[in-house]
This record gives sequence, C-alpha cells and structure tokens, in this order.
Amino acid sequence: GAAIQGIFSGWDIAFYAAHIYQNQNSPNADAPDFSRIALQDDRVTLVGSGGNYTFGSWLFKAELAFLDELDYLVAAPDASLLPAPPYRLEHLRRSRLDFMGGIEYYGFTDTNIALEVVNRHVFDYDPLLEYLPNYLEENSVEMALRVTRDLMNSRLHLNALGVVLGERAQRGTTVRLWVDYDLADALVVTGGYLFFVAGDVPPLSDWERNDRLFLTVKFSF
Repeated sequence: GAAIQGIFSGWDIAFYAAHIYQNQNSPNADAPDFSRIALQDDRVTLVGSGGNYTFGSWLFKAELAFLDELDYLVAAPDASLLPAPPYRLEHLRRSRLDFMGGIEYYGFTDTNIALEVVNRHVFDYDPLLEYLPNYLEENSVEMALRVTRDLMNSRLHLNALGVVLGERAQRGTTVRLWVDYDLADALVVTGGYLFFVAGDVPPLSDWERNDRLFLTVKFSF
C-alpha cells in the first residue's frame, strides 16, 4: 500500500493505492451446496483519492475508490441438479467504483452536523448478485446523518446517528442514540439506545425485533 497527502490552507487532498488480500470464499468445483466451500486468499487492487475543503463553518468532503478483482459467490439456477438443491455455485470476479460525498456544519456552538452519501457501483453487473448470499444491487446507496453536541464544559456529549440503506430506505435503517459522560480524564461512561427498521433483504430484514439498550464504562490507563 502507498499514500500521498497534501495539506494546504483550507483544503487537503490525498491519493491511495493498495494491493491486498481480500480473504473471500470461492467455490469448490465439487461442492453440491454451500456446505463445502474452499477458502482462497486472493488479491484486490485498490486506487483512490479523497479531499476536504472548508468554507466558513462548512466542511465539504469527497472520496473516490476503484476496486478490481473482487470475488463473489453466486447460486446459479440449475434444474439438472434436481432433486438436490437446484442451483450450482459460480465464481464471479467484478470491479467496483465507490463514491462518497459529504458535508459538515460547525456553525452552532459546540455542535456538529454531518451528512454523507455513498454509492457503490458494480461493473458488468450480474442479476444473480442480487440474491443469496450477496444481496448486491448494481448501485448500492447508503446515507448517514450524524449530530453531536457537547455540554457541561465538554464533559457531556450527546450523539445521534442514522444510517439509511437504499435510496428509498428499502434495505433498512438503523438509528443509534447515545450519551458519553466524562467522569474523569480517563473514565468515560456511555449509554444509549439502538433500534432497527426492517428492510427487504438481510440482515436488516431479520433484525427489526432486536432493538437494544447499552451501557459501557471505559477506563484508559
């Protein structure tokens, strides 16, 4: 991997490149179903760039990444396998382009509001990728809105984060509300609530009844 970054007055830009192991599962040619899958270490090539620009109380940011040689398993229909499961495993290798655009506002006292939108585009898309086990669309959209506010001389931190999957939230939504309180410089208590809105594909299609409360205590030494 390699990276080069330039930081200037009011803006910065960076360029990245990497050739890394993806450690994905790839199909065993003799496997009749998903119970026998050979693990293969394979390489993925990534090149990308990111930048930030500030204007008054606003921060604009963008990232772009191209990933090559991504491996996917798909279950291709095959009636010749009846009465066994009527599909066969196939191995697809595709490229993907990821783009993120975001904006943050710092104009309110001790408050930060951030909105980010990501689109992931799969080249040479195969409709089988939309089904088990990948559930991928040709263009996958995610949106995140985060609001944070500091109170009590920055000892109390209020946080809210919402993540929407799909341009119409059709793949589900998660919302996390939490509070951090600094009891001391090295002791932080965190408590909050996490809830899910079901989507039409896993995992959020199955998580709607799993809302939860959480409480953590962190001591740093």
